[in-house]
Amino acid sequence: MLRATRVRLTNVSTLVLCLAVSSMVLTAGVSQAAPRADLAQVQAQVNDLQHVAESATERYNEANANFKSVNSQLQTLKSKAARQSAQQAKAAQAIDALARAAYISGSLDPAVSDL
Repeated sequence: MLRATRVRLTNVSTLVLCLAVSSMVLTAGVSQAAPRADLAQVQAQVNDLQHVAESATERYNEANANFKSVNSQLQTLKSKAARQSAQQAKAAQAIDALARAAYISGSLDPAVSDL
């Protein structure tokens, strides 16, 4: 009799365990399933993404045009700076030559002495 009760208890506990595991598996499977979107929802998402892509493309084109304009201005300023640097170097050479001539002759040109 004790053995029959033990067998019955083991069978019942096994059954309860199987039911618990199967309910967990079924519940986990149901809770993890993502809801399926219908065609209208997918089309709305596609339209939204296309709108975002168009906006991004417009912003890119504006930024690219702005970059080209600024880059052109930069090149102009670099050219102007190079011309001014060359003029400065030429003026420095003329001043250097004048200073050497004054040093060698021992006097300054009257036009320079007024400065």
